[in-house]
Order: sequence, then C-alpha cells, then structure tokens
Amino acid sequence: MIISSIVGGLGSSSLVAHTVLNRDLDRYKKIFREDPAIKRETDYLKEKLPQFESLDALADDYRAWQAVTSAFGLDDQAYAKALLKKVVKEGVTDKGAMANRMVDTRYKDMAKFFNYDVLGMVGLQSEKKIADLVDRYETQMFEKAIGESNENLRLAMYFERKIKSVTSMYEVLGDKAMYQVALKMAGLPKEYAQVDIDKQADYFKQKLPLKDLKNPEKLDKLLQSFLARADAENSTAASSPVVQLMQPAVNTGFGPIVTIDPTLFLKM
Repeated sequence: MIISSIVGGLGSSSLVAHTVLNRDLDRYKKIFREDPAIKRETDYLKEKLPQFESLDALADDYRAWQAVTSAFGLDDQAYAKALLKKVVKEGVTDKGAMANRMVDTRYKDMAKFFNYDVLGMVGLQSEKKIADLVDRYETQMFEKAIGESNENLRLAMYFERKIKSVTSMYEVLGDKAMYQVALKMAGLPKEYAQVDIDKQADYFKQKLPLKDLKNPEKLDKLLQSFLARADAENSTAASSPVVQLMQPAVNTGFGPIVTIDPTLFLKM
C-alpha cells in the first residue's frame, strides 16, 4: 500500500518517521482512505451492514465479518465466531459478561460498541454507527499498513490513540500492544511481566501517571523515549556480529556463498 511505501521511504528511524507523519497526519489518512483496496471494503460495509437481520447473518458474510473484526483489531480472531458472538451478545452491562471478564480490552471494546444486549442489530445499523465503524476500520488498517514497514511506529500511534479513553492503569497492562510501549517508556525489560500484576500497576501509576499520559506534550516526550529506545535496540541487534553472521546467503548463480566481513572475527 502507498502508506507503507511512504513510511519505508523515511528510513529506519522510528523517531523521524513519527515526527514526519504527525506533521501532516490528516493528509496521509486521506490518501489512505482513498486507496482503492480500502475504499472497496468500506463501500461494502456501508452497503451490507443495514441488510443484516441477525448477528449470525453478519458472521456468515466472510468479507463483512473480516472488516468488522478488523475494526476492533480482532481480525486475528475472526475465525473464533462462537466466542466473538458470545462476547457481543452478552454486552458489557452485566459485570459477569464475558467481555468484562477478559483481560484483552479489544473484546470489551467490541461488545460495548455493538451494545447488542440492549439494542440488538438495530444498534449497529444507524448511519452514525456505520460511519463510526468505518472510521474504526480505516484507522486500524492505516496503522496496520504503517506496521508493515515500521512496527514500533505502529505501536506508538496505537498507544497515542488508545490512551485517550483509558481510565485505569490495568487497561494498559491488559492491552498487549500498549503494555509493550509502557515497558519501554519506563525502561523496563520484558521479563518485568512476571511481576505480580498489582505491583506492576502500582509501579506504573508512579512512573507513568495517567495524567501525564493524557497530557499531549508529556505523552509526546514519552513516545519519543519509547521510539528512541526501540531504535537503539534495533540498531544494536542489527550490528551484532552474531546477527551479521546469520544474514541470508547471497545467490551468485554457482551456489550459496555467505559473505562475511573478515574484521568480524576480531570484533568477536
């Protein structure tokens, strides 16, 4: 897609790419929305959603179901129809509903949006609701396209978008993508995930207070810190002698020959 090509052309620095994209984000999103592949799917959603009389009918339409689940970042779970339908049907009103008991906040987000336990399919078929769903789909696919060239940039943009609606640090800890960003913001290793969840929540509340994460200027600095650390890690990994030795062989036409820098052994 054109967006992944643009990001790829910005070089390997996530920090630079983040700055460039944010400088003219609305224009880049507009370019993405008009991409023929994306427009075909959004047009299909607008046409078909008002026609579904039941959740089963929606789930049985592969194309529409794939787009709807993608709108909540659950495209990797689209195959689990029985689970997702149960999540949607139970909604979030009852504290014991499945969505409220799941750690992954994507399920609750989907159930809350549908509001199926209260309104049924009618709640998904108004013009406003369909427009909101299409917007969610375009946003998710935009970030996914960015991730094709720079996964750390995708994580930063996702965190920046999601933190606006977060009300508890447990929501950050329960969101796999947000948690990755928070760890690097705090300068913590991934092994920190083994620590008791309540202790983690207390630590992050002090280290990354929600009021700071919701302050645009402070959040921007924290995201810069995340991207700088991510770039440094990638740079270190790429320059590792072991990684260089394991680079793919070069095809010369006479068989695979591994190219090795002679000074590499001195470094090792």
